[in-house]
Amino acid sequence: MAWDVATGKKVGDWLVAGAGSLNDVAVGDGPNIFVSDPRRAIVWRLETTSGKATPIVADGSLPGANGLAVD
Repeated sequence: MAWDVATGKKVGDWLVAGAGSLNDVAVGDGPNIFVSDPRRAIVWRLETTSGKATPIVADGSLPGANGLAVD
């Protein structure tokens, strides 16, 4: 889900089909948000303009994926 920080109103939400347990969030450049999924051991990229969610690493390649930072 997404909220407008100025108004506190909900402005969107994304369905991540196949997600196991979405956890930490980091905001990247442009329309990208990254979310860890420790149950599936991957990190998802959410494209806020298209609503598309794609894993950015192979399924199971990041055991315990938790905590994110974008550089």
